[in-house]
Amino acid sequence: MSQGRSFVGPRRYLPGPGGSVAFVAALVFLATALSALAPRLDVSYPRASVAVRAVYSKVCHQLSSRSLGTAQHPHALCARCEGLYCGGAIALALAACAKTLRVRCLNRWLLLLFAPTAVDVLIRVVGGMGLDSFARFLVALPAGFAAGALLAVGVADCSLILAQSRVNGRPGPPSRARLLAENPHE
Repeated sequence: MSQGRSFVGPRRYLPGPGGSVAFVAALVFLATALSALAPRLDVSYPRASVAVRAVYSKVCHQLSSRSLGTAQHPHALCARCEGLYCGGAIALALAACAKTLRVRCLNRWLLLLFAPTAVDVLIRVVGGMGLDSFARFLVALPAGFAAGALLAVGVADCSLILAQSRVNGRPGPPSRARLLAENPHE
């Protein structure tokens, strides 16, 4: 039996979730890299830089004082958002390489992984001195890792459900009623 596949029946194999999770990981890595390339685009391709910043303005406040890069050419995402994306991309890449994904293990660490970012946000809310940009980036990495791991589990589940429905000869994802009819004790 090859790695990344699970045996379903005589000569039938399901593709493992690694491919779909790897695809999502690549998209997140590209999104993060594009944010970091924005300062270079400011100089070389100003129109492209404006377009990139316009896309990221929908998900981030983009304050230059809270961004990595120089003051004249900040990244397209603030440091916290960039840390979240980087942490998520790392978790997705690790999940794509894993044979199985353990949700129980992640649940134990979830609160701990989100704690540094939550503390940083709470300090700012109560009027305390905030962290500098690089520290904000580092503090957001664990929360991004947790979010990426949760996303990996969801993508893997969807991938396996869709693959199973194709093996059974049914197009599309199975309905809840059909799943309950096939597995009555769940």
